[in-house]
Amino acid sequence: MSALANFFLRAKHLQIFLLLFGIRYLGGSAAILIPWLTSSRSPEDLLRVPLSFEFVMVLFMFCLVAWLWSMGSFLSSIGQPSLRLKRGFFRFALVYPAVYIFAFLALFGAFKPMLIAVIFPLHLFAMYCMFYDLYFVSKSLALIETGDLASFYDYAGSFFLLWFFPIGIWYIQPRINRLYALPPAREVGIASPGISLQVGPPNSRAVDRTAGTSLDIPPAYAGLWLRIAAALIDGSLLSFVVIFLVMITNLLGVISKARGFDLGVGIIAVLIADTFVVPWFYFSFLESCPWQATIGKNVLRLYVTDLEGRRLSRGRALGRNLAKCLSNLTIGIGYLICGFTKKKQALHDFIAKSQVLRRPQY
Repeated sequence: MSALANFFLRAKHLQIFLLLFGIRYLGGSAAILIPWLTSSRSPEDLLRVPLSFEFVMVLFMFCLVAWLWSMGSFLSSIGQPSLRLKRGFFRFALVYPAVYIFAFLALFGAFKPMLIAVIFPLHLFAMYCMFYDLYFVSKSLALIETGDLASFYDYAGSFFLLWFFPIGIWYIQPRINRLYALPPAREVGIASPGISLQVGPPNSRAVDRTAGTSLDIPPAYAGLWLRIAAALIDGSLLSFVVIFLVMITNLLGVISKARGFDLGVGIIAVLIADTFVVPWFYFSFLESCPWQATIGKNVLRLYVTDLEGRRLSRGRALGRNLAKCLSNLTIGIGYLICGFTKKKQALHDFIAKSQVLRRPQY
């Protein structure tokens, strides 16, 4: 394996985070702001991408692609031959977005409306390639860790963590480090017997299947930063749904007004429903379903229970998420107290007598 791949596989999560986050956000912001602040530019020049920014984005894409390539190639090489994913399209899907972003930045300064017909399908294909890369790495990781065929539920968490990579790096990279450090017998997918932990409510029993004994597992409460990270993932996903519904609502308002109907009050009511009701039902339904977690919580291996470790009823889940309004009235203090309470409970957890727990790592 090349020295570049060895670096990305051995690097700690903090190193990968500083590399990718530093290049993309800090380096990209500096590349844009410094030329604008140090020289006088016309309004037309604001639409032109500085050459330094193009260089930073190309460097960022190179590092991101190298990280994904290192993980995908390594995981594919150590997996069981019957379960390995084919690497042909994976390699192409890594190269194409990097080439596309370079070409897009080169054409952006001379962008014309006629180019949309060409850029749009190329852009969609680049997005598809990036999602395929995330799928390849996340599913390969699930195949290695489970040693069996993996369903979407098995690799969905890793997929979303890689999608939101500034957060996901902290959870994916340690797992890669552990696999990379395993002896050769384990690297080829030969699982050794050990203790298998069954996911369950707090104070559940972990059974040692080799010895027939059991161990008490104390509850692992989800702290403030894990819950913030889960909220960021859920918020990002919900934003797409809410923005789409708002656009449809506004479009219906424009059409109705053009035909002589004034639906102002109704449009406002629908907009309020889009903004508040959709998230309310999203959190309540998923946290009371068998998952016991939203997508963001499930990605970070969190789940919601009552104080006895049981799944919330639909009514209690609705009340729990409605009680978040009180935390909003306290300017967020109701959320922040989960970082200081004994069971890491926020204000709405106290009201609903609920708690957020972490699932054990296998």
